[in-house]
Amino acid sequence: MHWPGFSLSCGSEGRLEFVWESFGVLDAKLERCVAATFHSPGPDSGCQLIFRFRFSAGGDAQERQDLVVVRVDAPARQAREAQMFMNTLWLQFGVPDQPEERGDDTELERVPDGPGWIVAPAGPASEELFEHVMARISRDTD
Repeated sequence: MHWPGFSLSCGSEGRLEFVWESFGVLDAKLERCVAATFHSPGPDSGCQLIFRFRFSAGGDAQERQDLVVVRVDAPARQAREAQMFMNTLWLQFGVPDQPEERGDDTELERVPDGPGWIVAPAGPASEELFEHVMARISRDTD
């Protein structure tokens, strides 16, 4: 797939290559792609492709540190081609549409704890939203 400023390809050697012209390149093995999700066209008829990669086979803490998520916003004129590309990944290469669900015993973290995270104090609106969400989760799990 290609549109001005971006291209995405899946090579015969089992690699996904994302190229943002004048910005950078991400090249990853398909076997590291744990999910490739297609979000239907929005109000402007564009669509979104979300790829999740894991680069380790370690335990939970290590896996959280080695997650890479790539979001690509495709223009409306590329929506059909993007859907076909994702279908190929799902059907031909066995990449799942959604990441595997974590068990109910997964603990929620308020602030990620690990190298590479920059954490700043949340504003009042964010605190209020957090409290609302946690109360709702608590109600729904009781």
